[in-house]
Amino acid sequence: MLFASKINEVNATIANISHEIEDLQARIEALRIEKLELEQYQQQLGSAENASESAIEQVRTALAMIKAISPDEVGTLKDALISLFDDSDIPLLTSADPDEPGEDANEINPDLPPSPNGNGNNGNGNGHETIDINAIEIGVSDLEASLNKLGINDLRKLAKSRSLATKGTKLILIHRLIEAGISENDLN
Repeated sequence: MLFASKINEVNATIANISHEIEDLQARIEALRIEKLELEQYQQQLGSAENASESAIEQVRTALAMIKAISPDEVGTLKDALISLFDDSDIPLLTSADPDEPGEDANEINPDLPPSPNGNGNNGNGNGHETIDINAIEIGVSDLEASLNKLGINDLRKLAKSRSLATKGTKLILIHRLIEAGISENDLN
């Protein structure tokens, strides 16, 4: 054969290129998997961000209510919130490595601290109404949305019919009615 050495050389080159293609395909597959994991982690971060923004808004609402009703209790709310970050069994707060999001990364701990006065009672004995922190929920319930559609005079009538205080802002009246156990049926 006249071209045997050249044919062997071309065959060796083809074999090398085939191995390189296989290596590149394996690398592409590994990168594809890594991309999917990063996209999933990105979704989890987005969910956590949305939940955080909602929680922050609820804390702002609670803080405004406490300032309006019993400013002395602001420290109690602050302490309750700080205590959440000391809880080591909240998976979201213990995982700081973005390369390992963990299987619990999209779970939210729904447990809020107990009421500031420890008994779930809305009165604190000093003539001021306190807010039961257990009653503050993340997100807006259907009941809260329905109550929010009512005018302040309608909310006051509902509060009066349940022997509740009728003074305060619309938001305070809504939360007072919810804590008193009003239901959607009571609105009809």
